[in-house]
Amino acid sequence: MDVSVNGKRVTLRDRLTAAEGWPLRSLVAKATRDGDLSFEEEAQAIATVVESWEFPGDPHDPAAYAALDFSDFLALDAEAGKQIRTLILPASKN
Repeated sequence: MDVSVNGKRVTLRDRLTAAEGWPLRSLVAKATRDGDLSFEEEAQAIATVVESWEFPGDPHDPAAYAALDFSDFLALDAEAGKQIRTLILPASKN
């Protein structure tokens, strides 16, 4: 799934294997329980769902997120968060 983050194309994953999703599940549980994640944990979660991007660096490397402009990071965090909820949380039955 392609999204625009401050004018740059970012491709988010539409599916995760069980092995890829398991650490992400733990991070979502921690965020729900504690209300927040560290920057490193947040970058790890985002890196799990970002397939490719037009920003510098490797989107699979959580360390690459430290070099992003803060506004880019926040916008990317919001888009990735939506996709994480789609991938991790069960669909509602409305």
